[in-house]
Amino acid sequence: LPILSYDTDTGFGYGLKLFALNHLGARESFDLVLFNSTRGERWYRFVFSLPDFEMRQGTTYPLALDLTVDYDKWIKNSFFGIGNTSSFADREYYTRQPLEITLTGGRGVSPVFVVQAGVKYLTVQNSGYADTSALLELTPTISAGRATASSVLGSIRYDTRNSYVNPTHGVVFQADVELAPK
Repeated sequence: LPILSYDTDTGFGYGLKLFALNHLGARESFDLVLFNSTRGERWYRFVFSLPDFEMRQGTTYPLALDLTVDYDKWIKNSFFGIGNTSSFADREYYTRQPLEITLTGGRGVSPVFVVQAGVKYLTVQNSGYADTSALLELTPTISAGRATASSVLGSIRYDTRNSYVNPTHGVVFQADVELAPK
């Protein structure tokens, strides 16, 4: 499917979304988004699910695997400052490049109760600061380069929705935990 959009932050956006369901006969799905914009966003996302999120919604299943790779570069990301004294007039721009890779395994204990556990790798590189950037004055200067973290995560979900993708009724209660070493 083609993607066409416009908003004041990203400008004119264009891209492509590809979705393949059950092509391997294992109830899996492949979801790919390729998106660029005239104001500098570059968003690329790949999701593999086995079984597909929608196919397992409201069912009991022994094991599900999900792999997500998400890259969302902003060539002209805004920073206004920190705290109540921040002002639109203080706006400055820099380049922000996050990459997140998540692998989770889950189990549908019942049609409405799901548990998941997984690992995540996240790296963010910030660059392109002006020499007078307020970001370079923060202590510690964690914004002045690359930050990387790995974590383990878990989730418990009570979910009575009739659809994962496009629900029309139902409720969700979810508790998440994520632990990362210093």
